[in-house]
Amino acid sequence: MATTTRSAGRARTAPTAATAPVTDGHGDQDQADARSRPPLRSTLWRGRRMIRPVLVLVALQLAGWLLSVVPMALAWSLGVSALGGIIAIAAARSARGSSTITRTTAAGSLWLNLAALFGPFGWVAALLWAGGVVMAIPYWHRHKSAFIPASARTTAHAPQADLGDGLSLQQRIWAERVAAPRKALPGSVLGTPEPVTGGWAADVQLVSGEQETATAVNALGKIASAYDKNTAQVMVEPPKNGVNSQARITVIERSDHLTRTRYLEHEGTPIDLSTGIARVGFFADSAPAHWQYWSTTGGAQHGLIAGGTGCGKSGFIGTLLSQGHICPAVVNVLLDPQGGQSQPDWNDHVPLSAMGVEDCMTLLRKIDYAMERRAEYLGRVAWVDERGRERRGKPFLLPTGNPGDMVLLAMLVEEAPLLLKDPTYGGSNGEAVALLAKGGRTWRKAGASENLVTQFPGLEDLVAQPLRSMLIAGGTVVSFRTGDSVSQGMLGMLNDPSKLPQYFDNGQKTHGLGYIVGIDRRQATFRSVIPEDPYGIASRPPAGRLDEVTAAFFDDFDNTLRKAKRTKTVPAPQPAHQDAPRATSGDVAAAVEQTLATSARPLDVAAILHAAQRTATGATLGDVKASLKTLEGEGRIRRQGDLWAPATTS
Repeated sequence: MATTTRSAGRARTAPTAATAPVTDGHGDQDQADARSRPPLRSTLWRGRRMIRPVLVLVALQLAGWLLSVVPMALAWSLGVSALGGIIAIAAARSARGSSTITRTTAAGSLWLNLAALFGPFGWVAALLWAGGVVMAIPYWHRHKSAFIPASARTTAHAPQADLGDGLSLQQRIWAERVAAPRKALPGSVLGTPEPVTGGWAADVQLVSGEQETATAVNALGKIASAYDKNTAQVMVEPPKNGVNSQARITVIERSDHLTRTRYLEHEGTPIDLSTGIARVGFFADSAPAHWQYWSTTGGAQHGLIAGGTGCGKSGFIGTLLSQGHICPAVVNVLLDPQGGQSQPDWNDHVPLSAMGVEDCMTLLRKIDYAMERRAEYLGRVAWVDERGRERRGKPFLLPTGNPGDMVLLAMLVEEAPLLLKDPTYGGSNGEAVALLAKGGRTWRKAGASENLVTQFPGLEDLVAQPLRSMLIAGGTVVSFRTGDSVSQGMLGMLNDPSKLPQYFDNGQKTHGLGYIVGIDRRQATFRSVIPEDPYGIASRPPAGRLDEVTAAFFDDFDNTLRKAKRTKTVPAPQPAHQDAPRATSGDVAAAVEQTLATSARPLDVAAILHAAQRTATGATLGDVKASLKTLEGEGRIRRQGDLWAPATTS
């Protein structure tokens, strides 16, 4: 059984084969230097801390001799004692814990005053050294492990044995470094540790009514410090039972499994056609982390991926593209407004792709058109349920992967802010935001997922709050390391991605290390798998092909677009300038009539407004409604429920 003593608010444990090592704070370099010295020098070097009490006694003896030769010795000793008291009080208020400092300061001050009155010789000197040695015995006992060679110390990665008072080493550290007064979570209690890969995990009972799960999550840095780990090796997350006065902590003692790069070809999984779920990484405790492409109860699932430069974001996108590429139920859609530079391995290898802002906008319109037609088709399609009953209309598309069945369109928008902030199509009232926001609301049921990639998830880059909210609420959110802590709240995460370390403890960069919130219902550190040969995967023919119904909708859109270009009825969009003159009522009416005349289908007011604003600068919703009423009265257009069409449309 290990011997444990409390001092300065910390648990010091002499290691045995059953306990984790306790270092003396001098770091790995000192240990390496000690191993390289001859045995005698190595032993003396490791035991250098043991002479500190002796140095304190020598310093007091010298101070006493100095007081014996200066005038007003008692006044000087009282002044030094007062200064020592101030230092002790400051230490008592700090997070270091200071019971030893307080006792030492009080005893030293008392002896100095005696030395000033009676001189530092004879019985006064004997009192100093006898009392000092007695007080130093607990200190020497705590640090006796300094004489144990580093090679003889063993590292345990499982929960420790009982230390004699019913507590394991992990619980003792928690009680003294985390749960003590003025610590991170005063009054909290760590449950019995359970072994996990490379470390241990335990439930935490917080102080009900005063602390909550988020309080524990926000204390991640302090907890990691208490166990002498970096933040990549400690996970604090909600408990399995969801009680808000509890938390779950995992500490990874050995992180080699986390630092090892894992490749999709060897350790990922294809999309499970029965659930729409695929493994895309591993949590720090080796539990698999998943991405959900579609839900059996709600259709396609959206996603948002955030992270700064060099954090492994592009590699993760390659994983999503690879899994969609080899799945017969999925057709990838890649939009890269950066001109194809974001995912060069996948350029020209994705069934539906666009490079550059103009091409991205054309493809967005095309997908929006096809999704509206798909929704109408699915609302009327005949099918037979599991009980053999003939039914008509489906609430959402559930891809099967069977030949001929409708596929899921998995759309990834790389560097989304380049599109959302474009001077022509971007901005809060821009067409890009309108189409993506509409997609977040309506494409899911028609079988298209919308996944945006950004470095910063704030409104400065994503422009519209409703768009960001729909992505966060409708699927999976992944964040790798970000540059600021505000990203935490913007992504709806308890953990702060900006606190993820840039390097592992072995010096390796933490590419692919992040947080994933989704189907696993965890907010814990994970590391993504990446394709070992993304171009090799991309070069193969995709497993999923567009079904005939969707392909016909795309062809219909292309034919309509070609016809509009031949008749030159669709002018090129113009940038909206704030100082541009506002369109007249006649301009708005002409734009509305032209929009309906060139549309292959009836349109609602919102679609008419967005189209009309491209030619009638400054047109408002009120302008469009007034124009619709005027044109209807003149018999030039007609209303079909909530939709509008030219009067000649059948």
